[in-house]
Amino acid sequence: MNAKPSSVSRTHTFRMLGSRGGIEVVVELRYSRDQPYAVIATFHASPDSSVEWDFSRDLLIEGMIAEAGEGDIRIGPADDNLHTIIFELRSPDGYAVLATDAGPLAEFLAASYEMVAVGAEHLAVDVEHELTALLTNDIY
Repeated sequence: MNAKPSSVSRTHTFRMLGSRGGIEVVVELRYSRDQPYAVIATFHASPDSSVEWDFSRDLLIEGMIAEAGEGDIRIGPADDNLHTIIFELRSPDGYAVLATDAGPLAEFLAASYEMVAVGAEHLAVDVEHELTALLTNDIY
């Protein structure tokens, strides 16, 4: 019997859009059964500089089809090319718009579905453990 992996990670290149043209940014996407609602994206702006963003897997799923998200992260297809997905990231430190091909994102999502099916995220969470940790203050 083959055990399902507990996490998936994919790395590919995004293009940071701006007035100086597209700058390539390596991005690692991670999904873990331990955090079934979240995707973690690490944007490597340079060899010695990276920024990590956490957002819901549902946001990425929705953003593959139509513009989704409010506030800090918005994801959606490019107006002129549905095979390109645009990420808009806002923080107190700045604003960035990045584009990437939809294919690698779809492959990443498919791998995450093999671990935890859409709609079954609640089954992957050990509620008793999380409540115990919260009530005993073990997480702080």
